[in-house]
Amino acid sequence: MNPRQKFIGELNRRGVVVVPLSEPASLLRDAQRAFRGGAGALEVRADYFTVARLKGLRGLLERLRKRTRLPVILTLRRAGEGGKRLILDRRRMELFCESLPFVDGLDVEIRPESFSRVMVRRAHAQGRFVILSSHDFKRTPSDSALRHLADRFRALGGDLFKVAAHAASGKDVDRLIRFLNSCRIRHQTVIPMGARWRTERIGAFRNGSCLAYGHLGRPTAPGQTSLRDLVSALSGKE
Repeated sequence: MNPRQKFIGELNRRGVVVVPLSEPASLLRDAQRAFRGGAGALEVRADYFTVARLKGLRGLLERLRKRTRLPVILTLRRAGEGGKRLILDRRRMELFCESLPFVDGLDVEIRPESFSRVMVRRAHAQGRFVILSSHDFKRTPSDSALRHLADRFRALGGDLFKVAAHAASGKDVDRLIRFLNSCRIRHQTVIPMGARWRTERIGAFRNGSCLAYGHLGRPTAPGQTSLRDLVSALSGKE
């Protein structure tokens, strides 16, 4: 069974708690902390890395692969969707492709489709899964825009559809949850972003959102809770 099949099988059984890792110097140590803390997968946010660290990304992922049993997701977020470093698409594709043997899957933005289409094809050819994502840090997209994103996801052939959007009000959160329940995509995640929506993020996970993100001390998105608090809330110990 290849990494794609294993991860999809896990999604079919339950949701997955993901821990973003953004510090290359402590990556291996943080991976162990995440495992002990109850994480189900690791996300390497390589867009946080310096240019020098990016040059050694493949070797770092190879070492991580030997040190953890958790699925590893590689993210190189575009600057326009929350990435911490401007990385040209040509370089992003090089980094994704050379890293594929040492990760289980990729998180790739839906746009531009010319980029995401190539990455889905190359990842699937090596038995890796692809999360196709959209991030809006200013607003919650309209219902028609959300439906359009879902249509593009289906056309591109990704494995999990993720929408993260700033929610200005409870109405925005409710629209995201309604969208989650109505778009008829089996593996999907919606994330209302904002410091006010911690409980709502956990509620979305409990009600069908496939992924929940918990940090080890450094949030990578507004409103992201700690792994400890997330696991506690999901276990009903709050």
